[in-house]
Amino acid sequence: NVGAAIFSVGAIFTQLRPLRWMLLFRSLGPTVVCIIKVLRDALHVFVIYLIVLWAFSIGIFSMYKPFDLQPKYAALNQDKFIMERDDLKTVKGLLSAMFWLLFDPGQPEIVSIRKCGLEGFSCNKSHDLEIGQVSMEFSHLVGHAMWACYQGITVILLINILIAMMNTTFSKIWQAADTAWKYSKSFYQVEFLD
Repeated sequence: NVGAAIFSVGAIFTQLRPLRWMLLFRSLGPTVVCIIKVLRDALHVFVIYLIVLWAFSIGIFSMYKPFDLQPKYAALNQDKFIMERDDLKTVKGLLSAMFWLLFDPGQPEIVSIRKCGLEGFSCNKSHDLEIGQVSMEFSHLVGHAMWACYQGITVILLINILIAMMNTTFSKIWQAADTAWKYSKSFYQVEFLD
């Protein structure tokens, strides 16, 4: 599995190598130079995103981990709460849900907690119609607030900052595109002088 994965990643990079040859052409060279510079901006924002992802993952995981223990307490005669979806109970599900949220924002049902138990509602997830209304307990509302803050920071703030940085970099490079292209072309050709 490890070897196949490394081979697959290597295949991608091998197939991208012809982009370097495009530096030799006046029409495509400046575009390749701009793409390389813009990818550096994306890397900087990605580092910040990883820190935000880590921080909110710790907070949200600690908020929803107790719902993984729910079956142990099913016999108690008290109000019970159940998550509408089980994505946030495990580290893998949490990181997956939070990462893919960048491409499909919204989905407040992921953090919804429903009340079941005393009011005649079953805690059995197979009977979705029997589960009660969304819980309005303070900690459950905080879960919604954390989810909204995470979406606001990543989807609105970080992505727009990345777009602004890419526009600025593109404008700077494009103004001196001919010089940057000539430098990159010469640098690439010097590698083969030996």
